[in-house]
This record gives sequence, structure tokens and C-alpha cells, in this order.
Amino acid sequence: MARSLIFLFCCCLSARADVLPLDDARPLLSSAGATIHWPSGGAAFLLASSPVVRVNLRGVYTEPLGMRLRPLDRLGWARAPCNLSAFALCATEFGAVLPVSQGPLIADDPAGLPVDWRGLRCEDARGTIVTHDAVYEPSACDVLDSGLDLVYSGGSVYFRDTHLPIYSYWALVVGAVVLVRGLSQNIQAHRSSSPWPSQTLPLLASALCILLVSHDGGDIYVTEGDFVFYCATMFYCLLYLSYHVVFLLYDHAGGGQVSAYFAFLLLFCFLILFFLCVIIIYLIFWQAVPPVYNLAAGVMQLVASRLYTGAETPYTPVVLLILATRALTKLRAPSAGHALTALLDATYIALGCELGFLPSPAYLVALFAVSYLVGDLFFRAF
Repeated sequence: MARSLIFLFCCCLSARADVLPLDDARPLLSSAGATIHWPSGGAAFLLASSPVVRVNLRGVYTEPLGMRLRPLDRLGWARAPCNLSAFALCATEFGAVLPVSQGPLIADDPAGLPVDWRGLRCEDARGTIVTHDAVYEPSACDVLDSGLDLVYSGGSVYFRDTHLPIYSYWALVVGAVVLVRGLSQNIQAHRSSSPWPSQTLPLLASALCILLVSHDGGDIYVTEGDFVFYCATMFYCLLYLSYHVVFLLYDHAGGGQVSAYFAFLLLFCFLILFFLCVIIIYLIFWQAVPPVYNLAAGVMQLVASRLYTGAETPYTPVVLLILATRALTKLRAPSAGHALTALLDATYIALGCELGFLPSPAYLVALFAVSYLVGDLFFRAF
């Protein structure tokens, strides 16, 4: 009981960013039926109070003071000096960025634009004004139709295309469905005290999702906090993936052959060091392949962070609930292996509460209370 209460206390940290959802309207950016007027009102307060303002498909969101911007111009983002304007988010020498009054100006000849701006061609250019000048004013159609991601900070605007290719998107969706189904089958098996289902398909889905998300690396994460959470989630998933695959290889080897087991340890030696003692303990006391709970939850968080290009996603509370329930259940098991992995889980959950939990921190109390209740229903460690 005492260990569980300490675990809950350490995980209840703080949330951070503000998000303003966007309407499906063009060519002027709007929210809740009203055009976002950057020079005044709430939008002006966001610009004045936040060191980073980001606009993409997810919406307009800001970072609090103290959150540092990464060197985006060295990470594949185009950069242009941009001064605050009375008619737009800001103004560059090539035109206004996200204008608030008249229709955005676009050049009829993309060849006359700077190289970095030639790709900003709206697929749905309703309301734009075509000119013969070398000007292009990014607008709602760039954000909503072309996947444009804009970051304003320190008198500069950074932009790039951060949307996923269609094949990657649907592969991640299918992978997430497989992982959710795997979680459901494991819970059903636990409730009925039946043998664990095969974990091979969830492991393959996890590996596919990790590979697809890692294709872009961390270049789409603009703040140091988002990048730290991405690295922590990737490390967490790779550790559990290697952990489960070792069990799977050992199980297929019949528990007596160590060649595949040893080869896999060599391949993932930089990840296995922490988990080596856990694996030895489990191989002595438990020969079954463990169910894929933490790995599935971590990969789903990784996929959500990629789709939302940041740490804060609406799915983070669900992932934290799964991981907290799992960790609380581990703490009730008299096993050194469970204690070691629960330490890793608690560290990651605490980081998720600080960097990825979007609602008010007060909701963390309710979230962990629910996880404690669910842990009571699943008292046996799984």
C-alpha cells in the first residue's frame, strides 16, 4: 500500500500547453466560427505571453515561458525573418503570414518565388488573390490542405510539411488496431485465467510502428520538451520490444538452446544492459512469454505523438491510465523483475504527466484513482 501511494504521489506533476482548435474554413484561419485576429484579443495575448506559437492541422498552440525552441533551421525547417503585423500573424519580405483581413496574395509564377516558398501552393485556393509579384502569403489552405506546419518565435517564422505519407498513416492505423486488439485479448485471457494468446502479431505491429515513426526522426518536434518526450518514448518502446523478443526467441528455442537468444542480445546490446538482470530473473522463475501491455501502450503513445507532432495528445491520458494500472499491479507482486520494470514505468509515467498530459493537473488525481481501482480488479500481476 505504501509503495503504491508513493508511486501515485511521484507521478502527479503538472501540465502545460494551450491549444486553440481550428475550423475547416478558408482562406482565413478561424476558430469557433470567428477569424483569428492576431493583433488583438486572445490571439494577441498568446503571441505576447508565449515564446513559441505553432500553427498546424492540430490547431494553434503555445508553449509556456522557459520552454526552449530547438534549432529548427538546422533540422530541415525553412526560416524567414518575420515582424509582427497589424494585418497578420507576422510579415516577411515575401508577404504576410496568416493574414486576418483581405484574401492572401499568391504569385501566378512559382518560379519567381524563393526556393523555400515554391512548395507553398494551396490545393484549395478559395479566396486567394493571384498577383504577378514574387509574393506568397501562407493561409488556412496551406495549413489545412497541404499539411503546412508554422512556428513563430523570436521574430522569425519557421515552416515545413510535417504530414505523413498516406501509406505510413494507414500502416500506423492498422498497427494501432492490432495493438488494441492484443491488449483486449490479453485482458480477456487474464480475466478467464486461460493461457496467454500469441504475442507475435502485436510484436510485429509494434516493430512496424516504431520503424515508421522513426523515419522522420525527431525533426518535427520543435521544443526541447517534445523532443525529450519523443526520445524517452522511443527508448521505452525499444527496451520493451527487445525484452519481449528475447522471451519469444527463448520460447521458440524450447528453453534449452541459447544461440538465437545470444544473437539477439548481441544485436540489441546497447538496449539490453538495463534489462539483462530482469531477463535472467524471469527465465529462472517464469518460462511463459509475457503479455505485451507496456510495449503496446508505449507504441500507441509514440504513434499519437507523431500524428500530433508533439508530446501533448488527447490519447496520452488513456496511455497513462494503462501504464499506471500495469505499474501498480507490478508493485503488488513479490518479484524483483516486476519491481525493476515498475521503476522504468514510473519514470516514463512521470515524464508523460509533465510533458504530455494536456488537461488540468487536477485530473491526474482522478486518473490514478481509477488506475488504482482497476488494479484492484486485476490484483494478480500480469
